[in-house]
Amino acid sequence: MARTAAATTGAKVRAARLRKGLSQEEVAARCGMDRANLAHIELGGRDPQVGTLKRIAKALDVPASLLI
Repeated sequence: MARTAAATTGAKVRAARLRKGLSQEEVAARCGMDRANLAHIELGGRDPQVGTLKRIAKALDVPASLLI
């Protein structure tokens, strides 16, 4: 079964977060977003808007292109 774009992005966000040793709460706080929204993105429940993806990338100190 093919993964959706949202699922692929979510998996990449989660992997980057875990590589940095950060919790969802820490990343969400750095992004100015709710932890539940970050969790929803990581689970592939929604595809983040470009601005949100950039904020997540900045919070994780990775290029946004790594997350898509």
